[in-house]
Amino acid sequence: MNLKSIPKSLCLIWFALFLSLTAAAQQRPEPPQAKPEVPEAEQSQADESALIESIKNGDLEKIVALLASGVSADAADDEGKTALEWAVRRNRPDIAQLLLDRGAQVDKEDDENGTALEAAACAGRKDLTLLLLEHHADVNHRDRGGHAALLWTSFGAFWKSAPPWAMKAFGGDDEENEELVAIMGTEHYAVAEVLLKAGADVNSQAADCSLTPLMVAALSGDVELTKLLLKHRAKIDISAGEWNALRFASSFTAGKEFQDELGEITDDGRHPGQHGECDHGPVR
Repeated sequence: MNLKSIPKSLCLIWFALFLSLTAAAQQRPEPPQAKPEVPEAEQSQADESALIESIKNGDLEKIVALLASGVSADAADDEGKTALEWAVRRNRPDIAQLLLDRGAQVDKEDDENGTALEAAACAGRKDLTLLLLEHHADVNHRDRGGHAALLWTSFGAFWKSAPPWAMKAFGGDDEENEELVAIMGTEHYAVAEVLLKAGADVNSQAADCSLTPLMVAALSGDVELTKLLLKHRAKIDISAGEWNALRFASSFTAGKEFQDELGEITDDGRHPGQHGECDHGPVR
């Protein structure tokens, strides 16, 4: 075939077709790249962190979505504080109820072996305390330091009105103490009543500091809480080293009414006129 005999117009058509095919090949989309797989453990940790942050922020819609996607209701932060404990710390009974409905373990421990009930008791939150007990929280569970919920209630009543020097004396930096004050409620007496009716050990003594609920009430000068504890057979003769409740009262409390209250205790630890066993009936 003589190339010279091919019409010039046909050559131009072939050339244009060649260019169009080349351009089409260049514009053809690349096949989608597969996303790198995230290890299951890392994804689970990220989801749990998202749930904890949503609880801290009170984002109920996101919490519901995360739980619906399969995130565990027992999620915890890097200190072991559970989603349920964070719901308590943020004073959100609705979120706590949601987590419990989705299978959260009511007595799941954090890194200090603390539980949501102890957090609720310390914060003086009666509604949350009742909710957790209704889901069979262990009223006498102890954390790593040997503190049960009733002792934490006494500490909470002390902390809500304690001067800065006292806060520092019990440990914790300024930031931690500010957070503690921020979450503190006002129903410590009512919480103590609930715990005692649920069978709390009124004479439970901490393993680390040897304090009892009565000693802490004496230290803070809380007359009403002291009367309640004595009514439920709190013993005055239990000591922490050389200190007992009466010595705490006489050393740190100026109120004569309070010291008189402790001074009238009988030898067996009962308030005068108190007879028989206390009613440890079901929580109402």
